[in-house]
Amino acid sequence: NFEAVFSVLCEENIVIISTCIGVLASLCGVCAFCPQVVKMFRTKSVTTVSIYWILSLMMGCLLWIFYSYIAEDWPIFISNLFIGCMLLSMCYMKIAYTKK
Repeated sequence: NFEAVFSVLCEENIVIISTCIGVLASLCGVCAFCPQVVKMFRTKSVTTVSIYWILSLMMGCLLWIFYSYIAEDWPIFISNLFIGCMLLSMCYMKIAYTKK
């Protein structure tokens, strides 16, 4: 039955395309944090970064990690692990480089 085969092929393509879009979106999210982390590390300047911003993003990231683990959405899970690590490093630098 041609229609059944075509339907299955279309569904498989949709899954492949949506996975590729998810991976690309995840890479964009991870890459968005890299310049800020590198700049904070190189300049040791953290005055323009709010600790509350970092903590709220960490909370959202943690929730995305739990969600994506339960949903078995591995691109989101892996990207949020990387983002979480970068946020932890930003939090550490914010605390360590803040002048007392």
